[in-house]
Amino acid sequence: MTTHSKVGFSARKRWKNCAGSVRLSEGIASRSSSFAEEGTAAHALQEHCLRTADEPRAWIGRPFDYDDHGVKKTIVVPKDMAEHIQGVVDRIRGELAADPDAVLLVEEKFHLSSIHPDLFGTGDVAIWFPKRRRLQCRDLKYGAGIAVEVEEGGIANEQIEGYGLGALLKHPEWNPVDVELVVDQPRAFHEDGPTRSVVLPLVHFVDLAADLLDEVRATEDPNAPLNDGEWCRFCPAAGICPKLASRAQEAAKIVFAPGLPYDAGQLAETLEWLPILEAWIKNVREFAYAEAEKGHVVPRHKLVEKRATRKWRDEQAAAESLTRVVPADEASTLWEPQCLKSPAAIEKLLPKDQRSVLDELCIKESSGHTLVHESDKRDAVKIDAKSAFAGA
Repeated sequence: MTTHSKVGFSARKRWKNCAGSVRLSEGIASRSSSFAEEGTAAHALQEHCLRTADEPRAWIGRPFDYDDHGVKKTIVVPKDMAEHIQGVVDRIRGELAADPDAVLLVEEKFHLSSIHPDLFGTGDVAIWFPKRRRLQCRDLKYGAGIAVEVEEGGIANEQIEGYGLGALLKHPEWNPVDVELVVDQPRAFHEDGPTRSVVLPLVHFVDLAADLLDEVRATEDPNAPLNDGEWCRFCPAAGICPKLASRAQEAAKIVFAPGLPYDAGQLAETLEWLPILEAWIKNVREFAYAEAEKGHVVPRHKLVEKRATRKWRDEQAAAESLTRVVPADEASTLWEPQCLKSPAAIEKLLPKDQRSVLDELCIKESSGHTLVHESDKRDAVKIDAKSAFAGA
C-alpha cells in the first residue's frame, strides 16, 4: 500500500464529481503551501495532546517537532494555534469524561481492501461509545478561508463519511446503531459555530460501500469525463485541465460595465465561478513555473531573476558609516526596534549627494526566479539539468 491513494478520501468530492481528474492528475506532484504546512502542524499538535496529558497552551512559544509526510519539521507553536487546538482538545476530552467506557482512536489507519485496493486513509479522531452504541468520527479542519460543511443539501461530507466507513470496517466488533460525523473548524466563521455534526444510521454506510465501488471504477475508465465545479479549486491538474480552460475562455467573453445592460443571473453565476477561475489562474502559473525550473521550454516565456533587493553587508559597520554622513538630527532614526532600517528606508534619510555610500554598504540579492513573457528586458536564466532536477 502506497503512502497516498490516488482516490484518497480528502479529495473524494473531486473524484466523485470529476472521474477524469484522477487520470489527468497522474504524474503531477501535489504542491505544498504555507497553509498546508500550518494545517499539518496543527493536526500533529492535536494528535500529541490527545495521546498525552499535555495541554496545547503549554506549547505556546516552544519548538514542537512533527512529521510532515515523512519529513521531520519543527514549529515554534504560535499562541493562536495553541488556543484553537486547545478548544478542540477540550471538547474531545469532555466527550471522553462524560463516558468512562469510551474508546479513543487517534490517527488510525484503515484500508477498505474489501471494496477496492486503492481505498485507504487515516482518520483524525474516532470515539466508540459502547453504552450508546455510537461511533463518532471527527475531522479537524484548520483552514480559515472556506467553512467546511458536515452535511449540505442532505449529502454528508464525502471525506468524513469515508473515514466513518473505514472505522466501521476495521472494528466490526463494535456493531454501532449509528455514526456521528463531526467537523472541528476553529478558525473559520460558521453560523453553527466551530463544531458541526450530523448523526447517520448504520444503513447509510452499507449504501456508501456500494457507492464507493462505483465511484472508484468510474475513475478507472480511460475515457472518464472531466466535470468542472467547486472541487476544481484544489485539483492538482487544474493548470492543464481543458475543461477549466474552456470555462475560463467563456467567462472572458462576458463583459460587465456601467451603463451596459446585463443579465442578473449571468452576473451571479460569473461571481460564483470567480474563486474557481482565480485558483485555476494561480495553478497554471505555478505549473508553468515548475516546468520552467525543471528546464522545460515554455514557448514565448522565460525565467528571469526576481528584482534584487538591497541588504546590508554588515549591519553594525553600515550604522557606523551612516552616522558620519546622515544629518545629526536624523541619526537616531537610523534604527528600527532591534535592527537597522532597510537600505530603502535609510536612502530617504540621506542627502542626495551622500546616497552613493549605500553602494559600498549593500549587496543586491534576488530571492529567486520568476516566469515572464519573452518581451521582458531581463536576461533569461540558464537552467542546467543538474540544478533542475536537484529538488525534483
